[in-house]
Amino acid sequence: MAAAAATALLLRCMVTTLLLPSAIAAFVYGDIVIDIPLNNTERFLYLQNRARADVGVAPLAWDGTVAAYAERYAAAREGDCDLKHSNGPYGENIFWGSAGANWTATDAVASWASEKQFYNCSDDSCAAGLVCTHYKQMVWAKTTKVGCASVSCDANRGTFMVCEYDPPGNVPGVQAYAGCGHFNQTDHVW
Repeated sequence: MAAAAATALLLRCMVTTLLLPSAIAAFVYGDIVIDIPLNNTERFLYLQNRARADVGVAPLAWDGTVAAYAERYAAAREGDCDLKHSNGPYGENIFWGSAGANWTATDAVASWASEKQFYNCSDDSCAAGLVCTHYKQMVWAKTTKVGCASVSCDANRGTFMVCEYDPPGNVPGVQAYAGCGHFNQTDHVW
């Protein structure tokens, strides 16, 4: 009788699990399991806000107007996948992933977040010869809104992703955030 009850409970759990929508994916970082939303919009927002929280900066909010701009710009790059900035009214991070891979928001944000190691907050500089401006824009404290988009480029040229930030950051000589990261500082590599 106990075996039958255990089997019934197991089957109920399996059916319930199959019926629940899969809204998050588990991502393992060392021995820590992190739940990440599955759709790109949520991933872009979630992962950038994790980087911001790591240095004590308030989270970004997804903005439809900013996202519409990102979508228009991504569509403009669909034909060539060129890593050119739009020179629009927002701060901007761009990412290109070569053809043949399934690139996601996780890849783009991980690329930008990896620049943290090169950013010196105390004097607002990047390590000699290295880029850290994508990271700096992502964690810019005065930025409050974000919108991102992704396209698969024509002729198998890969994937182009862009995030727009309002208000823009990356003002030379101005620290991205106060306190130079002495908050929840960990070395996330996504």
